[in-house]
Amino acid sequence: MLRVGGRDAQSQEGFTVNARSAFGDLSARAFLELCMAENERRLAPYDPRLLRPTLVPGSVRFALRLLPKSAKRPPEDPARTLETAQPPGYSRRGSA
Repeated sequence: MLRVGGRDAQSQEGFTVNARSAFGDLSARAFLELCMAENERRLAPYDPRLLRPTLVPGSVRFALRLLPKSAKRPPEDPARTLETAQPPGYSRRGSA
């Protein structure tokens, strides 16, 4: 069997279980809020008269209304979470 990247089957065992640790303690609500904040940040520089995506952002807003708000810890600023979620050595364009 041909393996992409030359990795054997053992290196792929438990990939989804191990990949979860890369996200830390990120709930579905926090993930969706982070996505919405990133969407707003990325679309902000463009002229508001241009067409913008509506289906997915609308679906996410609807899902956020249905998801319970976590009372375990205070809500984090999605923009701050995005900054700390970047891999080491990553920098956004235009930031110093």
